[in-house]
Amino acid sequence: SAFAEFSPYRWTIEEVASGVNPSAAIDESGTIHICYGQDYHATTTSTSIYYVRKEENSWHITGVASKPNPCAETSIFIGTDGNVQIAFATKWGQGVWYVTKEGDKWIESQMQGPWTGNYESVAVDDYNIPHVCYWNNVLEPKGLQINYRFKNDGVWRPAEGLGIIDIKMYGMYTAAATIAVTHGPSPSPHIMTEQKFGGVRHYYKGAMGWQFEKLDKNFSMLE
Repeated sequence: SAFAEFSPYRWTIEEVASGVNPSAAIDESGTIHICYGQDYHATTTSTSIYYVRKEENSWHITGVASKPNPCAETSIFIGTDGNVQIAFATKWGQGVWYVTKEGDKWIESQMQGPWTGNYESVAVDDYNIPHVCYWNNVLEPKGLQINYRFKNDGVWRPAEGLGIIDIKMYGMYTAAATIAVTHGPSPSPHIMTEQKFGGVRHYYKGAMGWQFEKLDKNFSMLE
């Protein structure tokens, strides 16, 4: 995994570690945070998820989770309280997890069990409540569609399905999705996903529940 930073004159690139599927976030103090998976590209190889923080021009690496399948994707977000929130998935739809640090311990919870898809994404609102979306590839509950979950009083609320539509799928029946949450007293989640035959669909949740709009058919999302 490498980190690229743009100066007023040029891009600078630092090699952080040997790994796959990294994601990055920058907190309010300008500190860089990265998470990534490490595997050796073998079907029988397990993976570890690592968290990296840059302090005083040095990278500090910590293992936060270990799974029996290679890493598929990671997503990291830093709350206004400075707490690190990580969501990750493993290949072949073997599950989606959420990890955060409480004190000196990393606490893990499973968002969805085996044979879900991948492409999870996490965002945190101004109240430091995490919001996660992911592709659910099992039939029930809320299967074959993008799922959304958030925490309320420390408990993950049941999955909300965004509807069975013509979402573009990649290998092993996975579909890309990404989430953002608005600022302010009434945070609202917004989710983007790609349609099967071109175009991007924007979901947003308001007083009337989940609604959506279609963007130009020439738009697409990176796999």
